[in-house]
Amino acid sequence: MANILIVEDEKKMQDIICEYMHRGGHTCFTADDGVDALMLLLFCTVQCVL
Repeated sequence: MANILIVEDEKKMQDIICEYMHRGGHTCFTADDGVDALMLLLFCTVQCVL
């Protein structure tokens, strides 16, 4: 399905959102802040950023 980038500074919240997205068949990438998110976007193609 979709590649989703989750930008969230709380690890537990990242895990909860990722688990929910995986159940829907999506692939998740996580970033702790905007800088990490921008670095990931250089190398990964995503359809959605949360």
